[in-house]
Amino acid sequence: KFSFIYFFFLTEKAKDESGQDRPYKIFFKDLFLFKENEMAAKKKEKFMNRSMKVYQKSTFSSRMKSRSHLGQIATYTDTAGSSIDKFGLDPTLILSAAQETINKLQMTAELKKASMEIQSVKRKWLRNQAFSFSFFFYSQAESISSEDSLEFFLDDDMDYDLEPELYFKEPEELLQVLTELEEQNLTLVQYSQDVDENLEDVNKRERLIQDKINTNIEFLLEHKEMLKANCVREEEKAAELELRSRLFSFGEFNSDAQEKLIDSLSKKINQVYKVCIGDAEVGSLNPVQKLVKVESRLVELSDLIESIPKENVEAIERMKQKERRQKYSHYLMISLEQCLPLDRLREEKMKEKQKHQEERLKAALERAVAQPKKKV
Repeated sequence: KFSFIYFFFLTEKAKDESGQDRPYKIFFKDLFLFKENEMAAKKKEKFMNRSMKVYQKSTFSSRMKSRSHLGQIATYTDTAGSSIDKFGLDPTLILSAAQETINKLQMTAELKKASMEIQSVKRKWLRNQAFSFSFFFYSQAESISSEDSLEFFLDDDMDYDLEPELYFKEPEELLQVLTELEEQNLTLVQYSQDVDENLEDVNKRERLIQDKINTNIEFLLEHKEMLKANCVREEEKAAELELRSRLFSFGEFNSDAQEKLIDSLSKKINQVYKVCIGDAEVGSLNPVQKLVKVESRLVELSDLIESIPKENVEAIERMKQKERRQKYSHYLMISLEQCLPLDRLREEKMKEKQKHQEERLKAALERAVAQPKKKV
């Protein structure tokens, strides 16, 4: 493209200088005609390709139909043996017609291949001619103006047989590439949006998890402080109990009073032991052993109560409740008899208070009803 522009500039310059037509002007005309002929050949080739595709499709469909028809005829001939009489067709004629169509298709394919080879040879020949003309006119242009030399384009190492690289032969190809790039961009945008949404979800989950962890940490810290306070409280209680035990062991409490308490406790334990177990081995056992035996006896009795029927247990409980009520009522009667004199004194005092209050109320009513005295 740059070379054509540069040549056009040179031709215009030479025309301005001389005012006459130069030979390379004729070259440009021939070159433009060559380009037009090449474009027309390409269009014709496209048209031929399309028509060939249509023809191939039609021949392929007709071929498939003929094959299916021949298969049907073969099946009918195998089954009955009288297909010629039924359809009025000769299978040899049909096979020959199919073979002729196949031969025609092969011939058309070979002709197409030969025409494509001829067109490629023509294109190469025209390209070589164009390069040779360009080389000739490059040298002519260099002789016309020494200032505008073309040493870069007239390099000895230049290979004129190379075909120039064309990225897009038709504008539809460029549009197709652009549409593909647009679709890729759309897919990438959608993918980025999906990734952003997933990141937002992950961030939300992370925040929720972080909040839960923070709340759990706060709760555990509070629980830790509570446990520390409980430990301090228990340590204070332990220190107080230790101090009391030391005071008790050092004899600040009265030993006589302790002995009296121990004797009273041992007597009560003996009474309970006699009631639960009996008088045997009362003096030979210490109070702790007696309590152990009483406890084991209670366990045995509880097991026996579970084995006794419920009706008997309920009857015994009712009897015991009646006895307790009777004892409680007897105790109440005795206490009432003892408290009667005190109650009488209280009643008399209450009566006196009521009388005094009634007298005061009467006096207040009389004052309210009486007429006021006039002052002189």
